[in-house]
Amino acid sequence: MKIGLFGGAFNPPHREHINIVKELIEERKYDRLVLILSNNPPHKSSVNTPFDTRLELLKLAFSNISGVEISDIEGRDNEKHFSYDIIRYFKGVYEGDELEFIIGGDSMIDFHKWLKPEEIIKLVRIVVVPRGGDMEEVLSAKEYYDGFGADIVVSNYRANAISSSVLRCRIALGDDMSDILEKNCWEFVKRERLYRDYDAVLERLERELKPERFEHTKGVARYAMKLNENLRLDYDRVMLSSLLHDCAKGNVKYSYPIREDAIGTNVEHSFMGRQVAMREYGVRDSEVLDAIEYHCTARPKMSPLEKLIYSADMLEEGREFEGVERLRDMIESDFETGFCECLKATYRHVKDVGFSMYPLTAEAYGYYICGGNN
Repeated sequence: MKIGLFGGAFNPPHREHINIVKELIEERKYDRLVLILSNNPPHKSSVNTPFDTRLELLKLAFSNISGVEISDIEGRDNEKHFSYDIIRYFKGVYEGDELEFIIGGDSMIDFHKWLKPEEIIKLVRIVVVPRGGDMEEVLSAKEYYDGFGADIVVSNYRANAISSSVLRCRIALGDDMSDILEKNCWEFVKRERLYRDYDAVLERLERELKPERFEHTKGVARYAMKLNENLRLDYDRVMLSSLLHDCAKGNVKYSYPIREDAIGTNVEHSFMGRQVAMREYGVRDSEVLDAIEYHCTARPKMSPLEKLIYSADMLEEGREFEGVERLRDMIESDFETGFCECLKATYRHVKDVGFSMYPLTAEAYGYYICGGNN
């Protein structure tokens, strides 16, 4: 038999996963395609959705696809599971059969970071499913491993880029995902209220912020998570920073001590936001608090999370100003360059309208633009 092995967190499984499986069964002529649900992947700090919940979602998503088998091998313990060991396991299960290991284009590009890549290529043929924008890097990685005798095939199918973290973020924000998830999966997600970890925060923000500010807040979360596809920062830190970045804006009920030079300025709410996030929402993570505090002003030596929230606040899809599309194109192509362009645009705007430049913004401009420190 010819068998494909396709592993992933499937958190959650979506229509593009189904499209990939259907296309590969046809293209590679598999007798069976085994979906291997990951439990404790070594390249991720954690997968918050329980294994059994994701297993149920996976069964629902592929219930009508013939030739698909779902493996729960990784859910039988809580150890780290490496692809090298999983492939060896299935080589034993399907001894004598023809096995192919299916990976995405991003995994091919990062293949050198895997455990024992030089041993994996001796064990199994690798089938790569690229996305449209990563083909050049995929082919470069393939050429490198071809030199070591690897048997790597690039699929004819070009996968649509659907980020699971963006999908989970949008579900958390209450967006309708029925166009991305299979009907049975979407109904299960809604019924079990999956990925709704931030309901309490969102409900409070909706009560305390003006409607347009609340919509902006959700927009920042969506765009920050989109940009985070490449940065790969912690999901919860990005969500919490995004949702609380404007928690004090226009909210006169809160009055805590902040920097005196910020009182009465356009950036007062960012400093007050740190205090509100800490005292009212119980946030203790200093990285999150810093991202909230400096999302307006910027500062020298910003963390990646601070840069992300600063940029997403400026460029979320609800923003409309001259040059915003150019800035989005730049930051989606090269995050550091785009961040610097955002800082330049802010600096020019403050100068042009005659506002008083907050000292930290001038310092950030000097550090990143004049000093060239990214």
